[in-house]
Amino acid sequence: MDALAKCSVCGRKLRADRIVILDEKERETVLHATCFNCKSASIIFLSSNQAGLVSVGMATDMDASEVKKIFGTSAISADEVIDAHELISHNDILQLVKNSN
Repeated sequence: MDALAKCSVCGRKLRADRIVILDEKERETVLHATCFNCKSASIIFLSSNQAGLVSVGMATDMDASEVKKIFGTSAISADEVIDAHELISHNDILQLVKNSN
């Protein structure tokens, strides 16, 4: 069975057996697709609304199993970003890296 979507790199049709559903809601679906022809990978966001079906894709170097591991995990909070900034701005980066090993 062939999918309707085409690879954004080589233009070939994406095969349904190379598409993995990462998340599915009533009107939103997130997919990972790997082109059988050129092996490029994309994460595709599909959304349906009154205007129709909208899709946005982005290239990725991760395979489907890697994306599954991180997809849906908690986003970094603003507090975590501030903590990281304070840590970096008040410490020598090389020393932090050496201490982490």
